[in-house]
Amino acid sequence: MAFINSVCHCDRFIHYVKKILPGLVLGLVVGAYLVDFSILNGAKESVTYVVETIADPGNINIIAFLYLFGGLIGMMQISGGVKGFSEWASEKIGSERGLLSAIWLTLPFTFMMPMFRIMMIGPVVKSLLKKVNMSSWKVGFTMDISTSSVIVLLPAATAFVGFMVSIIEGGIQKHNLEADAYEVFLSSIPYNFWRL
Repeated sequence: MAFINSVCHCDRFIHYVKKILPGLVLGLVVGAYLVDFSILNGAKESVTYVVETIADPGNINIIAFLYLFGGLIGMMQISGGVKGFSEWASEKIGSERGLLSAIWLTLPFTFMMPMFRIMMIGPVVKSLLKKVNMSSWKVGFTMDISTSSVIVLLPAATAFVGFMVSIIEGGIQKHNLEADAYEVFLSSIPYNFWRL
């Protein structure tokens, strides 16, 4: 009986960590304790990292954009815009192949960042899943591979480029190197084997 109870508690923990914010907080805390293995210093490292990240104007701009865009999508859902577009699209899309093709055809308009793509076409695709009778796993996989692989290959106009350039810039500054972060990013594109 004790084994069953421990499995149930473990299952609840895994379900809780699968949510985005608790998973991020847990990752931040574990990472801080790996940097400085003491309760007070680990907590101090966590708070310091969060404050420094939020203090960066570029990060605040990204957070504000995501909240505003999320609010826009929410207003579209409440006003019935997503439902209306879904009904229109359901008249045009009647098969699994049509739905997968539609996901790929939206790529030129939504490639800027993966979250933008998911927030924009996700509700429409979700409503079409019932009509087409298709696995949500297959749709999720198609949305993932149609976004991530293309975003990595495009050297401009994506949030991924900005993120990678900022990480490279931090490494260049830390090691006192003389290099342009964007040029280093461009030269790293052929080594991104995971996108294939």
